[in-house]
Amino acid sequence: MFLNGPFFREDYRGSVGPYFAYGIGGKMEVAESDWYYDSYENTKYNTFSDDSGLKRFDLGLGFKAGVEYKKNYQLSIGYDFGLIDAYNKSKNEDDYDVTGTLKNSNFKVSLAYMF
Repeated sequence: MFLNGPFFREDYRGSVGPYFAYGIGGKMEVAESDWYYDSYENTKYNTFSDDSGLKRFDLGLGFKAGVEYKKNYQLSIGYDFGLIDAYNKSKNEDDYDVTGTLKNSNFKVSLAYMF
């Protein structure tokens, strides 16, 4: 048995596409270790300063799926993943133990009421 009618009317939506991002500021704190003395020290940086080694520009791909209910409510989920390594290795050539890549990722859920 199926229930149909205006009460159960739903419109489905989806999207796929690129995203572009440019970092304008922020602060971060890094726990740095001294392997010789076996000690740790927290160091604070401006997120995109020369000392942090992070790139300002990011490029990625995003997916989103959602449903609209009774023309008033929207529920959606999405995921973005970065395609560019955010760590600027050329600014931190002394960090020989740095391996791998640092890429942004974002999972999001949204609920909206439209009036």
